[in-house]
Amino acid sequence: PAMTRANPALLASGRYFVAELGAKVVACGGWSEERPTGGRIRRQAHLRHFATDPDYINRGCGAAIIGRCLSEARGEGFEEMEVISSLAAEAFYVRHGFRPLAVVQQRMAGADFACVLMRRPLDTKR
Repeated sequence: PAMTRANPALLASGRYFVAELGAKVVACGGWSEERPTGGRIRRQAHLRHFATDPDYINRGCGAAIIGRCLSEARGEGFEEMEVISSLAAEAFYVRHGFRPLAVVQQRMAGADFACVLMRRPLDTKR
């Protein structure tokens, strides 16, 4: 499915990470200056392409990756982080300090999906 296709530019950016257990990738995610829909907003970074193997949810794998992304973006002078979350992942992002702003439609593989636009400041470590 389109939601699982790699984004070559994001992979090459040095800002995309994986969590491995042995030889198995159990979680992944990254961040960029570019919005998923294109363009940039000054001092705003964006979480991109997060996923966790269902067998490893709530084991800290995704949390470790999001922590790295937030720390790097903060260190590079960004003031806020934005994410377009699936409905299923909204609670995960809330636990990491994101606040829902609006339900938005994202088009993937010819179909529209309801998602949640979320944002958080980067001035705190939470």
